[in-house]
Amino acid sequence: MAKIISKKDKKFQNLVENFPTIDLIPFKRILNNSGEYIELVEDGYLQIMELPSKDTYSLGEDEVNRTLINWYGWLSRFSEDFTIHTTKLPTDTTNQINYQKSCLNQVRNEIKNCTDSRLLNQLRDREQLLLEEINVEGLIRNKIYNVEFFAFLFGKTKRELDETVRKSKIYGNNDFVPREISREKKIQILQQHNNSNEKL
Repeated sequence: MAKIISKKDKKFQNLVENFPTIDLIPFKRILNNSGEYIELVEDGYLQIMELPSKDTYSLGEDEVNRTLINWYGWLSRFSEDFTIHTTKLPTDTTNQINYQKSCLNQVRNEIKNCTDSRLLNQLRDREQLLLEEINVEGLIRNKIYNVEFFAFLFGKTKRELDETVRKSKIYGNNDFVPREISREKKIQILQQHNNSNEKL
């Protein structure tokens, strides 16, 4: 397991241990540099960038055309070594769950200090509703997958990859700028692309 993540990185060690197939993919490890590049077995480095996507069905004709022009503009200017992959990853509902938990803590504090029986019943109803919402968000995170687009950028050296990543950002515009992703998400992507039993 240490091939991918240092043992010092406790936060993600358990995640890697849950993905036994990750050892089979041609990557040595995820580096601890600022971009957390992926070191390849046969020399070179990889960075995974998230490509922002839109629900084009909800956009007007002008917005769709602008999005296509911006995407085409990026593709024509950015000629470095890269490939594009799509994958389905679990929906990230962390922010929603954290917000609902903070509301739940507030409601529970109000319950402790409440002396009005009618208000107390309302607070308990609110508490139950929040617990149900937290449960639903947890189910969404575990069961519903989003299709996402990623650019796999390559470089022979870290410095070369730095330059490729920089160009991928500046060749975009406000409507289309590739973004770095978390270490955890990189592990999810690597695991999915190596496991034929995963949802792709």
